[in-house]
Amino acid sequence: MNEKKDPGYIRLLPLSTNDFPSCECAKIFIENGFHRDGELLPGLLDIFLGDYYSKMFILFQYQGEIIGSGIMHAIHKREPYYHTVIHFDMDTVNVLEEGITGFEFKKIVKEFKKFNSVTQKVDDKYLEQINHLISEKRHRKKQQLDECSSVVFNKSEGGRIEYYTTKYERLNKYRSEAIRIHGSKCEICGFDFGETYGHMGDDYIEVHHIVPLFSLKQEVIPNPETDMICVCSNCHRMLHRDKYSIVEPERLKEIVKYQREKEKKIT
Repeated sequence: MNEKKDPGYIRLLPLSTNDFPSCECAKIFIENGFHRDGELLPGLLDIFLGDYYSKMFILFQYQGEIIGSGIMHAIHKREPYYHTVIHFDMDTVNVLEEGITGFEFKKIVKEFKKFNSVTQKVDDKYLEQINHLISEKRHRKKQQLDECSSVVFNKSEGGRIEYYTTKYERLNKYRSEAIRIHGSKCEICGFDFGETYGHMGDDYIEVHHIVPLFSLKQEVIPNPETDMICVCSNCHRMLHRDKYSIVEPERLKEIVKYQREKEKKIT
């Protein structure tokens, strides 16, 4: 007996109103909610990994419309333990200003009945037509969050996830003062942009707020000497790698020191 062939690699992925209280929230999540260059934040979407394969075309569904799309990869890793990482190719991710309705989708996918709360498979023979329909829709201008913005997911009782964004004002004068006080060399690993990139890198450095602004309950005036440090891009990324548990600068400095001493012993 021949095995039943999987209908394809297109999936309708419903985004729950329990996770995203509005369509705008869902769209901002698609545009900015991924972290580590496309990896889904753990626990946000109820995805059964056994039903997902490498390189899959995802249609994001929210309240009876397709609001975006993107190519997803289910990457299986063995280190430090066997686990699966859901990762999106961010160059393929897009969000529609005007969603695709069930009526429009049914014109292409004849066997489609209706949107529901579970993931649906779609035969890949419709891929070209679906892509054509997506290209005809007006694409939304991406609401890209910059370093002054925060996307926070808080789990409260009952597993509900609150999604909100807050804009924080970071005045350039505080940043400039922090660089004047601390200098333009990374205070964690010692990297100097000027030494590596010459004139292009002179006086360039990133500024890290020791206490994340999104965790503050009220407006504060930061002290550039005690509340801010100067770090390179790599160290800044590592400090914020886990959004829910920002690494202490001293702890990261210890890790860098340990790794360097370990390398010396090997060589």
